[in-house]
Amino acid sequence: MGTDITVMLVDWGRVTAVPARDRLSLLDHAALDDIDWLPVPGTGLLLPPQGADWRIGFDFRGTMSLYKAHFWAVERWDKVRRHFPGWPLRAALDDFLGRLDLLYDFYGLPENTDGARLLGTDPEAPPDLLTACSPDSAAVAADLWRRVSPRLEELRPCFDRHAAEPGRWSGTFEEWADLLSQWGEVTAEAQRRAWGIIGVR
Repeated sequence: MGTDITVMLVDWGRVTAVPARDRLSLLDHAALDDIDWLPVPGTGLLLPPQGADWRIGFDFRGTMSLYKAHFWAVERWDKVRRHFPGWPLRAALDDFLGRLDLLYDFYGLPENTDGARLLGTDPEAPPDLLTACSPDSAAVAADLWRRVSPRLEELRPCFDRHAAEPGRWSGTFEEWADLLSQWGEVTAEAQRRAWGIIGVR
């Protein structure tokens, strides 16, 4: 057993129109609807029930909706970045993951406070909110991914030497790169809609 995560793209204005104290409940109830969501062929997008036009879901391949898949992808990046000498690419991927609120307290980077601001909490968002990325942050992340993705192959030798664990979560370079690429799809769609990104337990 592990922690599940439901990732949604949301109309930030629709969420912030609700009093701050009620926003997590709104998001939790939205996530519970995911059993009725319909996949969009050829994408990871999931359409919610008719009339729920302020959110869509995303189904990450090969993760069984478990948060640990994303946790281990970041853990593998931690091992790679310690040894990869290319500062611009390393910094861009740090920024990409950080804006998605996936880096925790790694590397001394500024913490993503989008979730705390969204829910009106200080200093940290409740644990049920696993990921929060405002529309502005999502747009920057999408731009970062367009810079990073053509250069991912440069990371393969370092990954294979320092982070590979076949049979484990994101244990091969292909699995790791695929999961990151799916986050790239999420940010691109969020940017296209000018929406934010939410991940709830």
